[in-house]
Formats: sequence, C-alpha cells, structure tokens
Amino acid sequence: MRIAILMGHARYTGVNTWISDLAVGLGADIIYLPIDSIDPEGTFIHDGMLEHGVFSQRPLAYYDVLIVSYREHLDLLTDKKAESKILYVIHGRGVYAGHYSLTGSRAKIDALVAVSEYVNQDVQCDVVIPHGVDTKVFNTLTTPINHEFLWHSRYAIPYKLIKLLGNKVVRPSQESDSATILRYIRSSKYVIGIGRSALEALACGKPTFSWAGAYGNDHSRMYGGYYDGWIGEENFDELSRSNFNGTVSHGVFSSTEEIEASLKFDDKFERVSQDLSADTMSARYMKLIEEIT
Repeated sequence: MRIAILMGHARYTGVNTWISDLAVGLGADIIYLPIDSIDPEGTFIHDGMLEHGVFSQRPLAYYDVLIVSYREHLDLLTDKKAESKILYVIHGRGVYAGHYSLTGSRAKIDALVAVSEYVNQDVQCDVVIPHGVDTKVFNTLTTPINHEFLWHSRYAIPYKLIKLLGNKVVRPSQESDSATILRYIRSSKYVIGIGRSALEALACGKPTFSWAGAYGNDHSRMYGGYYDGWIGEENFDELSRSNFNGTVSHGVFSSTEEIEASLKFDDKFERVSQDLSADTMSARYMKLIEEIT
C-alpha cells in the first residue's frame, strides 16, 4: 500500500516529529508542501532537521492513502478531487477548533483522527489515536546533569517562569535537531513543556512540568501561562487524555508536594512505552488504514 504524510513546514515541532516517527512506522513517504505557498507542481524540499522518513517528489495521485494535518492541504486535496483515501489528523484544541471547521470537506475525509480525548470534545472524530514517541531513542539512559530546568517548547518562555527561575532555565535553539534536543533532555534535571515535549521528557524518566507557555494571541499565557503542574502517577492518565496540553488543571509550579510526587513517579518510561510509544501509535494508524481501504 502506498502511503504518504504531508508536511506543511520545516520547523522542528511536535507535529513534524510525529510525522517523522509515523512515516517510519507505516513505511510511508513524506511530502513537503509548504502551507504558506502551496504549489502542487512545485519542488518538494527539506532542510535536514528531521533524519527519519523518505521525502518524495511523486505526485499526490500516486498514493493510495494521504495523511494530512493542515486545512490548507485538505482544501488542496478536495479541490483537486483526489482519489486517494484521506486521513485528516487534528492536533490542537480549544481556540484552534474553528480552524478545523469541516463544512463542505467532511464528506471527502475517509477518517477523521483526534490526537487526544480533549480534541475529540471540540471536533467529533472517528477515532482517537494519541501521539507516540520512539522509546528506542527516548529512554532512561543516564548522562551527566548540566542544566537544572529545560524549557522544551518552540513557544516563548513565559515571563512568570523567567522571573521564577532566571538563568536556571535553558532553551535550545529552534534550529536544533532531534539529537540535540535529546542531549538537552538527558542533561537536564527537570523538563518543562507540553504535548510531545512532555511525552519525550517522561520517556527519558525526567520530572516533567506541563506548562503551555505563550502562543497565539492570548497574553495571559505569555505573562503567566496555562499549566497542569508536575506530572505524577496520580494525574498521568488524566493529562495524557489531553496530550499533556497544559490546560486541563492548574498546578502550582513551586509546590513542593507536586515536585516530590513527580520525583517519586519511577515508572514514567514504562507508562509511555506501554501506551504512548511510536510503535503502538503506528499500529493503530495501520489498523485504521486497513479498515478504510
């Protein structure tokens, strides 16, 4: 079966690393179509930030199944009356729900996938398939600690966090590749992030704080941020249902009790590898593809 996943930009983000892992798991190609200037006849390029996946210059019509995550790609496929089966995957929620208004396009989608139960509340999907990480890469291999706090997010560090931690918190360059990010995670005592960032840190056994940070036009996020708190055994299941998006509950960053609970949560890697691994995720997608083809 010929499967391709469409990539909309070349930044190192959770969606792109999800694409990378899923492409490997499904044996799929990756097609790079920039969403700011889509040209179906153009040249597909890649800047080298992802090391997985096969980048394809084949026409879209070559593929039996196309997996897309951007409305721009969906509109392109529906306008061109693509004969391929279309899986549309929704990663965001809440303020972004309007972006996924599917009036006129829903009938062209063969399977609508939410990455979390909370996304599914906003846009009723056919199935929920959580993100997964490659636990052969993100694991509990120990390295010397060089940093106390890592801000693992492409969004700006909230002013409140800067005020709390000062120069104790580091942030990798947005041009970093996955190997660099992995070194930062392993060499940090604590990790702060959301979504896949939190998942990667948990797989590495790191005490992890789910903090949404600053994005969009919501200035309350920039000054304070929405956050769920330290991820421990008691709240792991609840927060995983939201893809650790930082908006489920409101923990206290300086809570000694919550930090200790996260430190005592010893089976972080086991919980991730059991339900949220890239292998599990890929198997769920393959099952869905088999059902619609």
